[in-house]
Amino acid sequence: MPMLMSEGPTAAFTRSIPIIIMLTLAVSYLFAVFVTPVLSRMNLVASDSENKRWMEKLGRRLATVSLRRPRTVVTGAVLLVVLSVILAGNVEQQFFPSSDRSQMVIDLKLDEGSHLDATDWVARVVEEALLERPDVMRVAAFMGRSAPQFYYNLNRMPFSPHYAQIIVETRRPSDIDPIAVFVGNLAREKLAGIELISRKLEQGPPVQASVEVRLFGDDFGDLHRAAVTIAGELESIPGTRDIRHDLGPGAPSIRFRVDDVAAARYGLTRSSVARTLYGRTRGQPVGELYTGEDPIPVVVRSSAREHLTAESLETLDLQSSRREPIPLSQVARLESAWSPAAIRHRDGRRVVTVSSQLAKGVTSVRC
Repeated sequence: MPMLMSEGPTAAFTRSIPIIIMLTLAVSYLFAVFVTPVLSRMNLVASDSENKRWMEKLGRRLATVSLRRPRTVVTGAVLLVVLSVILAGNVEQQFFPSSDRSQMVIDLKLDEGSHLDATDWVARVVEEALLERPDVMRVAAFMGRSAPQFYYNLNRMPFSPHYAQIIVETRRPSDIDPIAVFVGNLAREKLAGIELISRKLEQGPPVQASVEVRLFGDDFGDLHRAAVTIAGELESIPGTRDIRHDLGPGAPSIRFRVDDVAAARYGLTRSSVARTLYGRTRGQPVGELYTGEDPIPVVVRSSAREHLTAESLETLDLQSSRREPIPLSQVARLESAWSPAAIRHRDGRRVVTVSSQLAKGVTSVRC
């Protein structure tokens, strides 16, 4: 009943278990009460076999010993119960154990906005380091996306140039933990500033990290300070590893602050200014081309694309309501700022997630 009435992603994943158990017990009870006696009456024939007499003698002998020495029997039963309770503490308790496959997944992330070539170079470094180990058989890397769905609960990632996923096949399942330690040391010693997270194939619903702390707020400065504080607290808890947060360092950006009065004088709006800037840099989308797994956007843009300088952007011509070219600098002011490369939301609120994996042999931590 607790499994049936629980809520959340894990409950949705396991809800079929209590339903099946309840149906099985109900059908088994009805079968035992109504069907089994009828089949026994129809098919079983009473017989005085040698095996039956042997079982009766053994039962009578055990009953006689129990009645003669009741204290010994009760004391032995109590000792067995106490011993079972003591030994129960040595049984590993884990609702969703790890898979017994000799495979592991390594998620590689650079800073948001990194080029795909940089991601490819880092992935090659990791591949070469892994292939030098004798306990690694094969390594497969997927640039900018996640691996194909070769396991049932792996999360699919959309195309991201700063992301790569590496699949490692080991000789034995016991080789996974040493390789995970090796990957962690490799990230600290040779790939500083790069997120390199190794994970076993787990049972149950898909989970990105064993421990997640979500921080909600509007000010990125406050969120960053809180994320760093929480990450430091997790570092001090035994059993945690690969601690990180998804609020990247950000990137320098430029923005144009539109003067609404000046723009209205020429019949322009913020929307028309934004469309002109977007068309000259990123490009205006006009359709999509389907040639594989992911659609390829078709855009119309200038030959310079994002390589336009800030000074050349100020000289862009806007089409006024009188069909006259108006320089962008007459209706907007250029400002430089440092902004986050990605803004994540959950339930419509800005969120930063501090995550941590668990060390070998650890199933939970006390925060």
